[in-house]
Amino acid sequence: MPADRSQKAAWRKADRLARIAVAAGLADRDPETSGEMLIPLLDDLHASRKAPRGLAALLARFAELLPAAADTGHPYEARLNELKDAGLAYADKNGPETWLPETVLVHALLRIGAGEDPGRQLDWLTRDLANRGPEHFPTAALAVVHAARGDVEAARRVAEQPSAPWTRAAALAAVAGHLARVPVRPVPGTHPGQTDPLTRAVQHLALTSSPYTSADTQAVTGFLHQALDTDGWYHALPVLAQIEPDAVARVRDTALVHVRAAAGS
Repeated sequence: MPADRSQKAAWRKADRLARIAVAAGLADRDPETSGEMLIPLLDDLHASRKAPRGLAALLARFAELLPAAADTGHPYEARLNELKDAGLAYADKNGPETWLPETVLVHALLRIGAGEDPGRQLDWLTRDLANRGPEHFPTAALAVVHAARGDVEAARRVAEQPSAPWTRAAALAAVAGHLARVPVRPVPGTHPGQTDPLTRAVQHLALTSSPYTSADTQAVTGFLHQALDTDGWYHALPVLAQIEPDAVARVRDTALVHVRAAAGS
């Protein structure tokens, strides 16, 4: 950990993302080592239950761990269930004035996974999106929740709201990935060209919350076309690579033509 206090928060975030990514990569081959990578994060989350602020964010931070620990029989399954139960109890007990969008997104997906209606959570998220604006809200994650609920048109309306093309493309591509049933794995860090960690966690949970839903190829194609038709087209490439690898080469060739034209102008 850095000695400079101003850098500690960033270091903790980087450490958390790296641990989750490595643990997810080891989960199938070496579940014991994978679980050991998560111990400091589990300890932090259990300690955070002592403060209201920690409880308010508990479900979202719990969801971040799931790509590395979602399998039944995980060495720390009992501790994870304790965290989920504590987060749900706090969300159910306290009123909307205490809610955080990232927590409500996870709460909605857990309700979907349990066969329950997340209408109350989605109504609150819709109002919060309107209040904050799509550029200052986890818009892509909300679009994915609508898709997991089976409401593709609501997912499209939300994903189309950001005015910034890269933000809009990220939301459209996130929905396309869900509808194509493309697996989502955590990445060890953040980058403007990548989906943010919260959206990736929501995408993973959305897939596990709707395990019997088939891919919707027609809808996927529409969302990808919209994403590719923006300046944030690169957000569509990971999904495109999974469902139509040859198309990635065509996109690359088109991009090179534009790059060379711009360099020569």
